[in-house]
Amino acid sequence: MKYVPPSIRETAFNCPFCGALAKQHWYSLRAHMLRDSEPLPRILDKERRKEINFDQVEDQKKQEELRRVADKLVDGRPVLGKSDSGPYGFVELLNVFVAQCFNCKEISVWIHEGLAFPRMGEAPAANADLSDDSNYSPGFVVRCLGSACLAPILPGRAGSAAS
Repeated sequence: MKYVPPSIRETAFNCPFCGALAKQHWYSLRAHMLRDSEPLPRILDKERRKEINFDQVEDQKKQEELRRVADKLVDGRPVLGKSDSGPYGFVELLNVFVAQCFNCKEISVWIHEGLAFPRMGEAPAANADLSDDSNYSPGFVVRCLGSACLAPILPGRAGSAAS
């Protein structure tokens, strides 16, 4: 199994979320200054999420998409959003990029050449005395979302935990 570590210099690598060797769609970012009427970032937390009534949206697919986006925001995950405000009033956010995995659609955030989200740590190289039939994989990664680390993921085996 081929393992390509995540890199800002690649268009395809093993996704830090699903572990699949997949094409990554790269995005540069734009930013706009918050208005004086709302000078602080809006953060959707669990309590505010409970107050949102998605049943008012008639289109069932749109309703489900809004629920998925809200759940990701509550979890502290980055989400690609669309704006109707057009290209005016934005500034480029230089040296910050996002990549979206073609396979799982999750978003990774990059600052300069480093992966900022999700945080990952590579396992050390295998001991030379380790037998070839072991379950060790040099692509072993541990995903950390926010301050919590999730179960280890083996590339190509999304959701499997190390034994």
